[in-house]
Amino acid sequence: MEKDTMIKFRSTIRGKNSKGGDRIQLYLTNEEATTLLNEIQKTNGTTGVKLDIHTNKKTTEDGRTFDSSFGFCRAVLQKDTAKSTTFVPKTDLKERIAKVKKEIA
Repeated sequence: MEKDTMIKFRSTIRGKNSKGGDRIQLYLTNEEATTLLNEIQKTNGTTGVKLDIHTNKKTTEDGRTFDSSFGFCRAVLQKDTAKSTTFVPKTDLKERIAKVKKEIA
């Protein structure tokens, strides 16, 4: 079994965006970016890519804390039984919801 490629990020910044949501910035070196792009390009015949990012706080010997991240890049294979997602216009969605409500009542 082939192992997923592990990518270590040069630096990580975690915080909040202007609306209070979580925000994360991951910085890559040129070599890390090239490795990530190569892994993504190797996904021919798949439905996409899964990036699994692990972020945690680390403490140096002198007591300084910082965020650290690493991740795995994995091709997502298409399954025969997988459901497909279809996006519908909002107006069609309202009509479908109303139809289902009538059927339930």
